[in-house]
Amino acid sequence: MTTDDNGNKGNFDDDIYTREEFNSGLPKNKFPSTEDDPRTVYAAVHDELMLDGNARQNLATFCQTWEEPEIHQLM
Repeated sequence: MTTDDNGNKGNFDDDIYTREEFNSGLPKNKFPSTEDDPRTVYAAVHDELMLDGNARQNLATFCQTWEEPEIHQLM
């Protein structure tokens, strides 16, 4: 748990930057009941899709993919 300059507590996994509208996250299973700024919604959806679909930022791309033949025999 971290504490900012104003004494507010948070977690290390909190968003570093965000807008007030998205403090609770984007709705994933239903349409929101209020209207939001289209540029803000676009940026949030674009960032989410970029993180999910960008192989260059996928941890597996940093890992070695070659294994000993014995590992394949065990699998």
